[in-house]
Formats: sequence, C-alpha cells, structure tokens
Amino acid sequence: MTDLLDLVDDAPARRLLLMLALLLIAIPFLQAGAQIWPFQPNNIRWRYDAATVLSGNLMLPFLGLSLVAILARLLESRGLGLFIGGVGLLLTIGLIASVVVFVLDALQLNAIVSSQMAQAFRNTSARVLVTSGLFAIGSLFVALAGLGAGSGQTRVAPASEPRRASSRKSGRDDRLIVGYD
Repeated sequence: MTDLLDLVDDAPARRLLLMLALLLIAIPFLQAGAQIWPFQPNNIRWRYDAATVLSGNLMLPFLGLSLVAILARLLESRGLGLFIGGVGLLLTIGLIASVVVFVLDALQLNAIVSSQMAQAFRNTSARVLVTSGLFAIGSLFVALAGLGAGSGQTRVAPASEPRRASSRKSGRDDRLIVGYD
C-alpha cells in the first residue's frame, strides 16, 4: 500500500493526476459559462440565475482542488502547495462575496416574484446559500491543506511508534526478545 502513494518517483502518475484535477476544475466552469452566456452582470435576474448555475457546479472543481492539495502534501511540494492555497483562499473570498451579493439580489427579487413561484424561489435561494456557504468552508480547508504542504507536517509516524508509546505508559514492555543458547 505504501508504494501506491509514492508519487515522488512516478512522473507519469503525477502528470495524470494533475491533468485529472485540471479537468475536474475547468470543465464544470466552462459548462456553467456556456449556460450563463451572454454575460449581463448589470441584470439582477441574470446574477441570480448565474449564482444558481454556478453553485450547482461546485462539486467537481472542489474535488479537483482537493486532489491538487493532496498531491502537494504527498509530494511535499511547497510551490504547488502555496499555489493551491492561494487559489483556495481566492475561491473562499469569492464565494463569500458572491453569497453577500446573492442575498442582496434575492431580497430585491423577492418583491417581484409571483405568489405561485414564491416557494420555489425561497427553496432555490436557500439551496444556493447553503451550497455556497459549505463550499466556502470547504475551499478554506483546501487552502489550509495547500498552505501546509512542504512544511514537514505530512510525515506519518511508523506503525511501531504508537505501540511503544502506549506500552511505556502502561509500564509493560511488548517487545519480543529472542535469545540463543
């Protein structure tokens, strides 16, 4: 199992995982961009619809960013970690800002929504707020994981160390002594 995660000497596997991460990040945003084209940021209804579409397409980019953060930690790559940490922080700030703008837009649009569509409008608004909020928290975790890459905190203690520590605490010595006559 330890050879599976040893990507330091496996350049083709690193390239494949980074390409997978890039596709997971880019394709959903390209698809969402095609749905909200043409861009009309001055139109309140367009902003509301764009936030709805984009919040529904956050899972795959989040998985891609997480994959890059995990790779940065496994490879102990400080540069890649700083890059993905910065991207994660920008995404967190962008999601928080978009939630604020979305709330203001939803409050304005609520006044003109017909009574038949009011419940659907409230449900959609709640879904966008919860989804965007959760992904803002998740992208903050990705940023922190990326920023911690290459800092020497990624090494896992050998399995024998915890046993020795617990046997010292209990006063027993669990080591096997083999002797010859």
